[in-house]
Amino acid sequence: MEENNRQDVLSEGRPDSDEEKQRLMLQLLFARGKSSDDEYLAYRFLSQAVFDEHGVLQNGDALLTDAKEKYPRFFKPEVSFATPAFFGKETVSPGEKPKLSYKERVALYRRDPQTYRKYFQR
Repeated sequence: MEENNRQDVLSEGRPDSDEEKQRLMLQLLFARGKSSDDEYLAYRFLSQAVFDEHGVLQNGDALLTDAKEKYPRFFKPEVSFATPAFFGKETVSPGEKPKLSYKERVALYRRDPQTYRKYFQR
């Protein structure tokens, strides 16, 4: 009796079917792409995914770019400190204080002290 319970507990965490394994691989792909709802995207793109005989996803990059084009609301925009739009008039209107975290403020101070003083000097 105890051995049967142990087998049930061990098999609970493992995916049962190939389709479930494929769905989990797609969820991992979208999670690494920083999506906010990787389960839904895996459901939507499961029919378009191509797997080889070993179960390895072949067209992962294409699916990720397609998902970012079709469902941009699930992905945060990628803005780095190096882009001029981050500090330009496109993101901050004149006289408006940008909303930055402490790390972002430190990076701004190191990169451009004059802009930092313009917005954050008291």
